[in-house]
Amino acid sequence: MDDPHPSQKNRIAFSLAATVLFGGLIFWIHPHLQNDVAPWGFVSFELAKNPFRAELILNSWGREGQFWATWSLILDFPFLVAYTVLLCALSRGADSDLKHLFTVGFLIAGMCDAVENFALGFVLGGWLYPQLTAAAYYFASLKFLLLITGGGFLLTRLMHFLRIRINREATAKSN
Repeated sequence: MDDPHPSQKNRIAFSLAATVLFGGLIFWIHPHLQNDVAPWGFVSFELAKNPFRAELILNSWGREGQFWATWSLILDFPFLVAYTVLLCALSRGADSDLKHLFTVGFLIAGMCDAVENFALGFVLGGWLYPQLTAAAYYFASLKFLLLITGGGFLLTRLMHFLRIRINREATAKSN
């Protein structure tokens, strides 16, 4: 990863702080949504795929769980903006010919998350239509695929960056 420009460092710092803040709040809500029907909490709801499964999850949560799910969904909107900006900034700073491809992938993941959230908002509102649960499922699946592959890319770029830094410091000390 190249050393970012000062404005890029500010963007990374601010988006990292926002990602940690909103992600932490969502993580705090998560235990309220975990049960035998939804072992992964809200993620189980995202991946429900059909109205029958979504309704089972909603019923297992009851009114209190649906309250927490609504707050998780509300907080996910600023969270998706924050993590998208963070991951795009990190990707753009990578020392790789593939950085633009993964930057676009992170943008698409953020858009998928937004579409998924809108669909799940309607489902939480009682609109248990197969088109909405299927949209949430497929957009969530694509989002997770893009985030996992992009995360792998960033991890390899970080390892490359650290290897170069370590070699540079070792060379400087030997001279």
